[in-house]
Amino acid sequence: MHRHPQARIDVQGGGSSVHPSNPLTNITLTEIRRIFSGTTKNWRALGLPPHAIDLITREEGSGTREAFEHLVMGKHEITPAALVQDSNGSVREIVAGDPYSLGYISAGLVNQQVKALAIDGVFPTRKNIKNHTYKLVRRFLLVARARPAGTCNAFQKFVLGSNGQKILESEGLVGIK
Repeated sequence: MHRHPQARIDVQGGGSSVHPSNPLTNITLTEIRRIFSGTTKNWRALGLPPHAIDLITREEGSGTREAFEHLVMGKHEITPAALVQDSNGSVREIVAGDPYSLGYISAGLVNQQVKALAIDGVFPTRKNIKNHTYKLVRRFLLVARARPAGTCNAFQKFVLGSNGQKILESEGLVGIK
């Protein structure tokens, strides 16, 4: 079998988000894992006033959930007590309306409605994603069975070029340039 080059298109960072009124600004990967596995169920464990943590997760088969399971959960299962949503936008809306919630979404979807948390002291900024300081990153690849030619090659060049990268960045992804 011949190996053909893969073109890295862009990078999408993601992480935990909370309601803007939540005083938490940083969380550890271990704390996230304990919360989403159901071991930690109350904000008190994180030094906040006591209240149950309302967990929001993505549906099975979601790329965001798959990345979260791989990068955060490892061998641990997400608790069935978590509310399952079918889009990052739905997770954001629920977190925006519930000051006791914790969810995870793609970094490009974080807006003034929710607050992204630093994980182990590192915020999911474009700079931190690009310089690999922020670790919860899912790469997207263009993969071909043969060296791209014709329309396929033109598409790859467009995506990797400045106009394609601008479009990806405008959609909330983190380009490679």
